[in-house]
Amino acid sequence: MAVLEGCIPAEAGSRDPEVPERPPLPNRDGRGTACVGTEVDVVRRFAGRAVRVVLEVVDGRRPVAQLTLLADPTVVAAVATVVRLGAVERRLGPAVLVTLEVAVSGPRAAEIFGSYERGGRRFALAARVLHGRQGWRLAALRLR
Repeated sequence: MAVLEGCIPAEAGSRDPEVPERPPLPNRDGRGTACVGTEVDVVRRFAGRAVRVVLEVVDGRRPVAQLTLLADPTVVAAVATVVRLGAVERRLGPAVLVTLEVAVSGPRAAEIFGSYERGGRRFALAARVLHGRQGWRLAALRLR
């Protein structure tokens, strides 16, 4: 797992008590640093928003067109196909995001993985986000 440029050491006592503590990520020289208010946080926020929108689109609570600003055309087309075919799982109830983790794989890429619940059952999700001229976008998505 790589740390994005610009990560700064966390100040003692600057941690938000509402957020669970995570071990510091190693930087290039092996020293531990925490990425506070940096690009990692931006990726995490984008991923959470994008995955929630995807789940709402799959549930039929949002139109597919709302994904065009968040995802590559291939991802939008795949989600549109799932919506058009009517996923069997939708009968279980609305999808609710439960966990979401981000593994930064480079300065312009990150892997997203987590789970969502639907009607008391838990399902897995995975995605890849890439940073381009228009900001972060979903480049690949897998829902189970």
